[in-house]
Amino acid sequence: MGAPGLGEDPIARRWTRRLGALVLIAGLAWAYGRWGALGLRALDRAVYPAPPKAPSPLASAIETEARARRMNAFLLWYGQVSRSIEAAQARGADVSALTPKMARALDVARSGNLEAARRYLNAVELQVPRPSEQVRPVGDQDLLAPAAESSAVPRRRRRAGAS
Repeated sequence: MGAPGLGEDPIARRWTRRLGALVLIAGLAWAYGRWGALGLRALDRAVYPAPPKAPSPLASAIETEARARRMNAFLLWYGQVSRSIEAAQARGADVSALTPKMARALDVARSGNLEAARRYLNAVELQVPRPSEQVRPVGDQDLLAPAAESSAVPRRRRRAGAS
């Protein structure tokens, strides 16, 4: 506290303190970057604990209902595909190979693997022959035909007295 002696230079002491504080701040920043997420994760687990392991009866009822809804949607799609197969058969297309595939898709769906059944039914649906569109070249009568009547919206009249 008296006269400065050897090693007690006030300027050196001030810079040493500043350098020590800077090293301490850098070390804290590095430690937070390295291990800070662990503390935040522990805090998150404490504030928001994991849900109970045993599902409630309501959850199983909701899951059963959702599974039934997905199965009903699959069965509707199955009906559409079978109708398109029947229509192709009525047009004279050979669709005899698709009938066992349809039955297999239904068996896979009933066994509980609905995603695989959807993929299987999609592959069957893509194999159903579609009717070909009749395309003809544009003739002169098409070019000279009057254009379809325009459906222009009539103008609205202004009210009397509105300016």
